[in-house]
Amino acid sequence: LTTAAGQIATWDGHHGRRRQQLRLPAPVTAAHFTPDAQAIVTGSEDSVLRLWNVATGKFISEAPSGSPPRIISIDRNGRRLLTIGTTRDLANQSAAIWNIEGASGGSGGPLRLDKGSVLRRADLDVDGFFVDERTVVMMAESSDGLKKVRLSDVRSGLPLAPPLPIEADTMHLDRTGRRVVIQGRTGEISVWAVRTPLEA
Repeated sequence: LTTAAGQIATWDGHHGRRRQQLRLPAPVTAAHFTPDAQAIVTGSEDSVLRLWNVATGKFISEAPSGSPPRIISIDRNGRRLLTIGTTRDLANQSAAIWNIEGASGGSGGPLRLDKGSVLRRADLDVDGFFVDERTVVMMAESSDGLKKVRLSDVRSGLPLAPPLPIEADTMHLDRTGRRVVIQGRTGEISVWAVRTPLEA
């Protein structure tokens, strides 16, 4: 998957050939495959989320995102979508959870986006991943420039616990959703176990 201005191209990883080219009405800010690789979710400068069929390259559905999404993450079941968007002047930011209705594969029905919980805070969200269908791990930057990592509930949008006691620079969640790797501001690397309400 590659992006350039208002276009997205999908490629055959084995042969290096382009498969489809999607044309958007505005420059692309983020894109993500659904877990079954049957659809692509895109965000763009016109503050619209769009769903595309990978096989045909055809547009499926769209919904206003409020601001251009910089980050798009989809849970492993393909049912929920996390977007993090910021206006160009950085005056406003929003992280939101969307419910993806329908299935991109076997059912053949259209995909639909319905806005779910909005994670609104004074801090600026800079990254986020799904841990499971009920929990997201978020990294946010406060007014003093410090970045903190915390868990939030998908349905309510509220934090589940205080932030981790580390000043973060970057983070990455492993494929199992059970460990998060954080690089601190001074370069140190730490690995944290993720414990969610599903494990209680």
